[in-house]
Amino acid sequence: MATTIRIVLRADKVNKDGLCQIAVCVTANRKRTYFTTGVRVHPDNWTGTAITSNVDNSNLLNAKINRRRNEIEKEILTNELSTGKDTQPADIATLRHSGPKGFHEYAKEVLKNYTGGNLRRWTVEQNHLLNYRENLAFADITPVWLTLYHDYQLKTLKHASNTSISAFKWLRIVMSHAKKRGITQYYPFKEWKLPKYEQPVKPYLTYDECIRIQGVLSKDYSDEIKKVAAFFLVECFAGIRVSDWGKFRIEKLIHDNALKVGATKNGEPVYLSLRDYPILAKVIKYMADNNLNWTEPQQHARTVLKSIAIIANIQKHVTTHTGRHTCATLHLERGFSYEYIAQLLGVSLKIVGTYAKMTRQKLRVESERIGGF
Repeated sequence: MATTIRIVLRADKVNKDGLCQIAVCVTANRKRTYFTTGVRVHPDNWTGTAITSNVDNSNLLNAKINRRRNEIEKEILTNELSTGKDTQPADIATLRHSGPKGFHEYAKEVLKNYTGGNLRRWTVEQNHLLNYRENLAFADITPVWLTLYHDYQLKTLKHASNTSISAFKWLRIVMSHAKKRGITQYYPFKEWKLPKYEQPVKPYLTYDECIRIQGVLSKDYSDEIKKVAAFFLVECFAGIRVSDWGKFRIEKLIHDNALKVGATKNGEPVYLSLRDYPILAKVIKYMADNNLNWTEPQQHARTVLKSIAIIANIQKHVTTHTGRHTCATLHLERGFSYEYIAQLLGVSLKIVGTYAKMTRQKLRVESERIGGF
């Protein structure tokens, strides 16, 4: 008797959100066997053969369902060709545990579920695993093996602790998929804990370092270096984002000798008086005199900033985001409140702490303001 393969919605497999399991139903000798596809959908969004187009990522979900169906059909056909017999219910049962047994072979199948940035990210991690251990079985991945691979990430690949976390996220994804498919029953992450993510300390510039960058504007350097230096200094003193460099128009942002840097939640504009920011005032004047506008991509600014850091003798990893950290820290040093800095940067009070750094200058200011006891 011929074997039939259908994609079905299992109304008997409903989760707490009312989503039903989509499964591949294989019938042999009138006995049905179900294989999960890993996809759930509301019954109203199921046509009988596919997910309706009004569901987010419906094309990807339908592709995933059909891929699972094709995998099972291929395994059944392979079994029939090798045995020369029709598929029996007992043969169907073995498919639950069939498929690639090697980790790398199975990981290739899991990668097919991803696109874009996630696909690139997990492909990099998978290549690291291949280089570390070419023949890797699921049974090899134990807590001890994970510890050794962590050492490899840190010592051989020279990855930072936070960077290495991505590798174990990928391992965990593949192991979870394999466990659901019945390829492996062991899940080592129950015993081996993922390294904790540590909030990295972002660099900021001191006031003197900002002055050194300002000096670039009056020296014989290329127009491109001077332009990047000018926009970066506005970021350092006014806190504008690099994504807003292209929107920065002096004729629209200067009012009564003050620079508009944003708006409060109720729409009220936030201004910086240029009388209180003499360096910023000089930079703004330079930009106006030279009619500077930003049209280049952010990557160009990052590249030029590396040269500016060398010119200004700044021994730090300076990026386009360093300016906002500098802005927050300089204002904190001078006694401005967290509330003021939050308004200036356009972030919440909770986020201000990731930008503003407590420095010796700030400690001295607080000590002089409050006094001892």
